[in-house]
Amino acid sequence: MKSGRIAQVSALSYALAISVFFFGTITAMILYPGYDPLNNFLSALGARQSSIGKQPAEFPEIFNITVIIAGLLWIPFFPSIYPLFVDKVDSKGFWILTILMSTLVGPLLITIGIFDAGTSPDIHNFWATRLYATILISSMFWGTNIALLDNTSFYKSHKWTGDVIMSGLIVVLMAIIFFAWIPPVPPFSLFKIPFYQKLVAYTYIGYFSVVSKRIFQEAKGSSIDLIKDIAFD
Repeated sequence: MKSGRIAQVSALSYALAISVFFFGTITAMILYPGYDPLNNFLSALGARQSSIGKQPAEFPEIFNITVIIAGLLWIPFFPSIYPLFVDKVDSKGFWILTILMSTLVGPLLITIGIFDAGTSPDIHNFWATRLYATILISSMFWGTNIALLDNTSFYKSHKWTGDVIMSGLIVVLMAIIFFAWIPPVPPFSLFKIPFYQKLVAYTYIGYFSVVSKRIFQEAKGSSIDLIKDIAFD
């Protein structure tokens, strides 16, 4: 029951992280004069001062504080859900790697909020690249792990094929970003790399909101069942 309670709290923490990220970044876009969501990178929202090719944001701390808070709220979620999965898998090591990579997204968000694209462009770009590489690996691992789950796992009672599809979509979008090659066919050719950067960020974070909801419901149900068992023994 203790692990179930922890999973519930961490799922709520993740839901709050999502809310902070969406609200904060969209607010930063609205308050940035001339910001073009289709052609400007997210990092431009947090530039505290101008650098080569970048203008300082009107209110950079909105973005920077947003990603720092979202990163802090992100960290507890993945370690707390590990016990819910490991009983139904043969390879715990693969799940450990998945949890580690997914958790690492939180500290990397914090880092890019501290080292912004204007004041510390080289450091910012270094960690931003690592952030997106981590998202890529995390997505690949998560989709693979879900597909390999035993059919008796609680997660297989949900529409788990959507996890595999979404993970695959994120991997495809990440390939576009890393290789800077946009397929010359609609709808891909209608957008530039900055659009795909945002699409990956919002898709990845939004997708795991569905995961956190499932985890919360499972953890809540497990706690209730255990309480009933104790009460009626």
